[in-house]
Amino acid sequence: MNVRPGDVLQIGNYQTLITDVTDATHLVIPAWGGGAQTNVAYTIWQWFPQRVAGAQAMADVSTLVAAMNTTGFFWFVDISLSAPDPSLGSDGQYALQPTSGKMWFKSAGTWNFLGIYRGFNARGAYDNAATYAVGDFVSSGGSSYVWVNTTVGSGHAPPNAAYWQLLASKGDKGDTGPVPWSGAAAWATATNYVVGPPASVVVGPNKNIYQCVVAHTAGSFSADLAAGKWLLIGQSATEGTSPTSLAVSGTGTKTFSTQVGLSYQNGVRLRASSNAAPTNWMEGVCTYDPINGVISMTADNSGGAGTFADWNFNRVGERGQPGNALSADEYKYWLGMAAMLDPAAYVLYTGKFSLTVPAGETLYVLNAWSCVIAGGSSSWFHRDLASSEAFEISAGTTIAWDGISFTAFLYVCRPALVMNDPKYVDPKALYFQRLNSLRSIALSQLSVTVASGSAPGTLNRVNFPFDFNDGIFAQVSVMDAPWAILADALFWGVSNTANEISDVHQYRTTKKLLTAFPRAMMPYFEVQSANVSGNATDVSTFVSRGTMAYYKLPGTWRATPSLAYRAAVLADAPSRYYDFGEVAGAVATNLGTTASADAAYVGSVLLALNGATGDGTFAVSLNSADDYISMAASTDWNLAGSDFTFEFWVRFDALPTPSASFDPWVVNGWVTSNGDTDNSFLVAVQNNKLVLLVKYADATTATLSSTLSLDLHTFYHVIVGRSGGNLFIRVVGKETRQTLAVSKNLITRNSKLTMLGNSFSGGASPGTFRLSGRLDEFAFYKSALSDARADAHHAATLGWV
Repeated sequence: MNVRPGDVLQIGNYQTLITDVTDATHLVIPAWGGGAQTNVAYTIWQWFPQRVAGAQAMADVSTLVAAMNTTGFFWFVDISLSAPDPSLGSDGQYALQPTSGKMWFKSAGTWNFLGIYRGFNARGAYDNAATYAVGDFVSSGGSSYVWVNTTVGSGHAPPNAAYWQLLASKGDKGDTGPVPWSGAAAWATATNYVVGPPASVVVGPNKNIYQCVVAHTAGSFSADLAAGKWLLIGQSATEGTSPTSLAVSGTGTKTFSTQVGLSYQNGVRLRASSNAAPTNWMEGVCTYDPINGVISMTADNSGGAGTFADWNFNRVGERGQPGNALSADEYKYWLGMAAMLDPAAYVLYTGKFSLTVPAGETLYVLNAWSCVIAGGSSSWFHRDLASSEAFEISAGTTIAWDGISFTAFLYVCRPALVMNDPKYVDPKALYFQRLNSLRSIALSQLSVTVASGSAPGTLNRVNFPFDFNDGIFAQVSVMDAPWAILADALFWGVSNTANEISDVHQYRTTKKLLTAFPRAMMPYFEVQSANVSGNATDVSTFVSRGTMAYYKLPGTWRATPSLAYRAAVLADAPSRYYDFGEVAGAVATNLGTTASADAAYVGSVLLALNGATGDGTFAVSLNSADDYISMAASTDWNLAGSDFTFEFWVRFDALPTPSASFDPWVVNGWVTSNGDTDNSFLVAVQNNKLVLLVKYADATTATLSSTLSLDLHTFYHVIVGRSGGNLFIRVVGKETRQTLAVSKNLITRNSKLTMLGNSFSGGASPGTFRLSGRLDEFAFYKSALSDARADAHHAATLGWV
């Protein structure tokens, strides 16, 4: 409503003045003198004088002037003045200079300075070249200061009191607070760990650093970690390890138990290598369970052979193409070709055996006699020694003695033994390099003859000279003889050289061979008489002759083979370990942990017979009354109540009629000289079974027998010893462990020597209970070897299972 005070209100014939308008719907008028008015129109006459133009503006000016005269109005002081103009202002008013913050108050006609009123201005650390004004504050020496001098200035460093006032300073050093963590220590079970402060901090089995977040007494680290009792505060890059027993293979899925909390992620490529024999390994892409500590590897590459339980993991790159960009198939082909020119790649089996080609391997058969392939029903022979005639046997194939002939033999090339040697980075190049090198090596020749007119079956032999260790057969010539063969140190035929017509019919042939051989493995060359008719009763009508041309190889030719069985044994730290790999001399070198503990070959021990482990190493043969191996006198043989293990391989070429007698003696800590009464322990044969005989300190004895009946010409892997309150004996791979409770100490040996393969030396009847056969891989442990570790050793061989 457009109504103002001073307007006139008319109702009917009566009028009155409007004195006030209180809001949009209410008016104020003097007392009404027109009486009651009902349903009468009203009018407001807008004639108040201020409705005239300019009247409101004049009223507003009056209000402004009144405000200017109000006490407290500020007069502003120009930046160029040091004080307000004295002629300005009235008492009770203020003056302000905004640029400096100075303020004055006028009283009794005079401007009085009140002070500087200016907010703080943060300027950071004090700068001696900067200009400061009142209110600027800076930091200096750990304290803060504000500029208080009314004059702007520079070059006056705090705490100059003429310019600066202290705002804040650091306080006194407080008390030392609690240590949040204890020093890191190796985690240990059965330890009480606390959350602190200080909180327990440990280095876990995985080398990570953890803080205890739940107080507890340690049990299993992996279980405690999974239960949330530890907080990872430091991730180690340490690689994992695993005690899982697995066979080396370049295919399939391999599952390892390992440490929890390692830094591996799914998809990492790892190589698992034997700690004791790192040339035995497998690798592939892996997944990792950090809570349960499990690595699952999809293996696609491997080196060496055997079963191991001492794995080290290392991150590796993706597998590249082997040597000179050969494809995988080309690599395998040339690996076989190069290996057939390497004596270190060859294995000779004789006697009664059975072998299965390990996963990921291929064997090349150079010679076979009286064998059978699994699934076949007839004897199998391969008489041609030429490398060009070698044929491949794939993984999983089993070859065994046929059970018909007296014994069998098999001469094979096993490339897995040498493939990890750096020489084989490019096997194709190595093959041609070796062929080319043969051109600079002079040919040697060895001939043997049987005179014309000799009786049927007359056999002559010659031995290769001792001026070389490794050779390659170049060519064989057979003239008017039924055959020319190679024999071992016992004169057992171990390889034919060429095909034949019969055992007695004369034959003429020549053959290029190019097949490698260690001289000690087959040191003899033999020829038998022949005749034209092929009748075994006729005398020879021609001179029967065999001639072998061969190369004598330099010592640098052969590769260093991967010896899986040796690595598996050494992983268990034997005190004494003799692999009997010598080809000459009278000393059996100790590969075990005890220093100066070599053994001695006594008598006419024959060296370099084919060994038990399928890796080209040798065994020894004891076949004369005075043959034995002497392990020197030592306090180690005073077994008393200690745990111990003898582990060895034995092959019997002769056995007595089964009886209660202990014959032959294999490990003799019983009687080693005339008058020896310190009879402590004996491993021998009784009733055609291996037995352990012991004598206690109270002079009573005990005997523990194997369950296996023995056969000739077969290698047996034996463990025998004491584990806590039990004696034990086991033919590994053939039976379970046999035990006998024991609570007494064995009688002391008084530090006398221990013999292998014979009863005693010297006296009236040495060799009464001698071994006629072979020994290989003898180990003595000052501990009880578990069945699991014995099985791992056994699995590291190729054959004799």
